[in-house]
Formats: sequence, structure tokens, C-alpha cells
Amino acid sequence: MTLCDPKFAAVLSDYNDRLARETKIVHDPEALKTIDVNDFLIPVGEEVGRLMHSLVVGLNARIIVELGTSYGYSTLFLADAARATGGKVYSYDVAAEKQGYATEQLKRADLAATLERIARDGDPGYTGTTAGLNPSGFLLVAGDDGQVHTVLSGGIREP
Repeated sequence: MTLCDPKFAAVLSDYNDRLARETKIVHDPEALKTIDVNDFLIPVGEEVGRLMHSLVVGLNARIIVELGTSYGYSTLFLADAARATGGKVYSYDVAAEKQGYATEQLKRADLAATLERIARDGDPGYTGTTAGLNPSGFLLVAGDDGQVHTVLSGGIREP
């Protein structure tokens, strides 16, 4: 398990600090009137992130698909697992600003090389090749119903 990397730990700590700040706001009814919940992390949580990491590594998954990048909390765990298996993460989300944030966090954690693609709603999807990769994989569906339908109806395909 590679979750002990100091760069990974620093990014995770920043995510968890942000989550703690945002949790206080979410529990304040007055503050909720003035904010957009789309600006907040809605993470899987560290325990679930570690479980996903263990599943990906245990499966030796090399193709890891995430529907719903958001700000990249779960992507961090998936990318670290991809580093351990020699795999790639294909992550999809509808919000470009969230994807940008997630990409920057992966760069900080020195995990950007494991990210094959972050695509937005309406992109034609991944059209490269997965030839030579272990066919076992891992799929995380964390997007809303509309986003999942968009991606599954034409966003992910083999050439």
C-alpha cells in the first residue's frame, strides 16, 4: 500500500482540513442560505477511500473509471492505487473548475501521471487504446443520474 507517501498525505490532509471547515458551514442554517453547495466537497470519506484503494490494488486493476470527479477526493485514492498497480484513472465530471482543482491536487501529490483523462460532459470520451492493460478494472459511480447516463451512453468506449 502506497498511502504513506508524504505528498499524498499532505494533499489528503488539505482535503480533510477543507472538509472540516465546510462541515461547520453545512450545519449552520443561516450560512447555507448564502452558499452554493456545489462549491463544497462531498467526499467518500477517508475510510471509504482507503477501502477503494485496497480493492483496486487487490484486484490489480489497471483500468480505473470514476464517474463524478468532483474536487478529486476519491480520485486521489484511485490515482495512488493506480500507481501501485501500474494502471490509469479515467475520470469524468461535468464541472471543468472542479476537474481543474482535482488535477492540481494530483500534481501536488505527484500522481498526475496516473491520470489518463478527465473529461467533461459532452466530450466525445476516451478514444485511445487500453491494449496491453490487464482487463480487470474498477468503476466508481459518484455522479448524478444525468451525468452517469451521459457518460455511459457514449462517453466510455473502446476504439
